[in-house]
Amino acid sequence: MAVAARPFRLADFMIFEPHKTRDPDFNEPRRMIRANLGLLGKLAVKELKARTGVAFETKTSLNHPFTFNGFRVDALWFTLHPGKKQRVELQQILGQEFAEDLDPSYFHALLYGELNLTHFTAGIRMTERSWWDTQNFQRSCKEAPSNEALSAAIRPLAGYVMRIHDWQKLYPCEQMTPGMLQTFAQYFKPGEHRFTLYRQWPRDSPELAAADWPTRLVDELARLVPAWKAMAWAPDHDLVFRKRGGA
Repeated sequence: MAVAARPFRLADFMIFEPHKTRDPDFNEPRRMIRANLGLLGKLAVKELKARTGVAFETKTSLNHPFTFNGFRVDALWFTLHPGKKQRVELQQILGQEFAEDLDPSYFHALLYGELNLTHFTAGIRMTERSWWDTQNFQRSCKEAPSNEALSAAIRPLAGYVMRIHDWQKLYPCEQMTPGMLQTFAQYFKPGEHRFTLYRQWPRDSPELAAADWPTRLVDELARLVPAWKAMAWAPDHDLVFRKRGGA
């Protein structure tokens, strides 16, 4: 019988107390939390394919201190990234020399769920090294009619905010008109800035401990798919390469 994803417990959050983040003795408790996040990611992949038709794949972060995380685990997460077919089409455009830059869990616009000491976060994120997605997103903000479609996808996301890099200023999604998106794009610099669109639940939120939390989380991720599609590069949403005479 398959193991089902479970709600979160206070102990899940407390594993990220500062004195535990570097301690290998907590690798096993972190592994168990990572496993549950992995189950949530797999549930989301299955449900989002059925609901939205998008074929995501999923991956989880490291649960032990390592060079990649600075020998400190202060958060754990799962990501949903584009499926193999879409990555192959991008590879054909970029060429073999960019193959190492196609790590699907890092160099793309991602849906994600993340747990740390104080809260759980769900949202969309792009690193500064996902230059095709960040450029596509910036142009989606700047140019009509793409910014009208992006605004229509973002404004229903009440409770979510947009953020450039680690700047303190937050942009409530429900306020992101096409004009506001154009303003946002003036400050956002692809290749230099990270981007996040997210919502947070404090660790004492009743929703996180409720038996139906896995289903509710999938509902939240499904709400984000239209915005993700209106931002990210895809063969049928290409504002980067076709404008330059590419594929």
